[in-house]
Amino acid sequence: MNDFIEKKWFIFVKDKHEGPFSIDEIHDKITKGTLAAETYVWKEGMSDWKMTSAQPEFQPIISQLKQKQQASISVGSPNPEAQGGFVQAASLSNTDTEIDISAMPGRNPGDMDGSIFGEKTDEQTSETQLLEKSLNQGNPFTRIFSAWKILVPLLIFIFIGLVGIQLYSDTTPQDEASEFRQTFMMTLAERLPFLDRWISTLPVLNVSPEEYEELKYAAKAKLEFAGPKFALGLSRKDLLFPELFLTSNLPDGAKFRVHIVGNPSTLLNWLTFEKETEIALNKKLSRTGRIHFQDGKPIPRGEYVISISASEDQPQPIKNLITSAPLSFQNLPAEIPKDIKILAFKTYFLGGPRDAVYIARLKEFHDRLREKASRELNELKQFSATLENQFDSTTTKFSALREGRSRPKQKKLWADFHQEWMKLEASLNTIFDDWTPAVIRDQFFYGTLYQLIHQLGQSIDRVHSFQNVFFTSAQDSKTLQIQIGETMASAQGTLILVKSKIEQAEKIPPTVNGMPRTEGL
Repeated sequence: MNDFIEKKWFIFVKDKHEGPFSIDEIHDKITKGTLAAETYVWKEGMSDWKMTSAQPEFQPIISQLKQKQQASISVGSPNPEAQGGFVQAASLSNTDTEIDISAMPGRNPGDMDGSIFGEKTDEQTSETQLLEKSLNQGNPFTRIFSAWKILVPLLIFIFIGLVGIQLYSDTTPQDEASEFRQTFMMTLAERLPFLDRWISTLPVLNVSPEEYEELKYAAKAKLEFAGPKFALGLSRKDLLFPELFLTSNLPDGAKFRVHIVGNPSTLLNWLTFEKETEIALNKKLSRTGRIHFQDGKPIPRGEYVISISASEDQPQPIKNLITSAPLSFQNLPAEIPKDIKILAFKTYFLGGPRDAVYIARLKEFHDRLREKASRELNELKQFSATLENQFDSTTTKFSALREGRSRPKQKKLWADFHQEWMKLEASLNTIFDDWTPAVIRDQFFYGTLYQLIHQLGQSIDRVHSFQNVFFTSAQDSKTLQIQIGETMASAQGTLILVKSKIEQAEKIPPTVNGMPRTEGL
């Protein structure tokens, strides 16, 4: 009995889910007609939303409704021929309330007469208008004859299509057959726009039911009433190589930039992941294709923020529409770029399941990362001290010898110092050469600080180079001394910055789980 009164079921209504409800409460909603019998439901432990007809807990309710419907048909239409050969269908909700199709999920006022793909073609408009005129003008015989001339070819087309679908389905895997069936129905809806009330104009997409409704709404919303709409969806087919969908009610050809940024504290065995790709609308839908590293390897498992912005390379009318979009997101994630207008964003867990194996491996990775961060700070201090000694030695030696730069003794003393100085410089440059931008980004926790150390080494090298020219060249000494002064000031400023950043890194408090942080460096 507890199963019937425990509030653990969620229902999917229009474009959102509601709950939790007990089975008794859902039964009561269906009986009163406030909820359709065929409804998506979900509870904790289920892998995805399912129809009530697929859940054993709701079978008694559906069986009871079917019996009432059969009884209603038997009582309401004892003699179908007396009604002109037509039998009135019973309502699934067992209520006399008229269903307002315009209020269905994803529909806006004004959607009743048009295709979501913009303006109808002349051929579509003429056929629709001809059918309406045939039914609304002339005498009864003329109306029947005119409508029949349109309905017969239409019925033949639908019949041939359905037969073809069935034959194709018998010899084709289920996924391909479902996609073929949906393509046919989409073609039918485009040919006869008024059918889009019942036929989805999106192809079969392997996304959650909730996201599919969001995608449909953004594609079907009337631009003149609702303004620009955007929706994101994630393909559930392969999370190792995820694919993202975007729908919008903007004209086809609109281009967007997709930003994919990983949350560093959640990425498994990686410090960062960022990728950007461009997509364009085609029949209100666009897709990114499979997301992976440049070498084809799957992305790191973890949490990602996906954001959409408008591309600059598109027609001015579309730019104007996007500019007019009233978008105001609060508390944007830190991973989202701050210098662009975000049209839509979502957070997904990608690269595989968020299971116990992932949690255990992430903890091991974070333990290793803490040790690595500690080693890096010690190494950065050593580099900073070495470069500071280099800087002090070359400035001190230069100050002592520059007054007699033209004397052989001073030149010889400088030459000996320069030779020793260059040996240390060569060994440092060997290390710096391995610090490519990719290595600094992917292999160092404190990559920003290593980049600063590299810049400091280059600044000190420039100082010594100008000082060496002062003793080995006949150039004007005043000009050289100005250049030496400028490079020394630059190197001194970089040295101060490096030392302050290292001290700041040591003082940044760790995260809740003890992870070191790099914010503000």
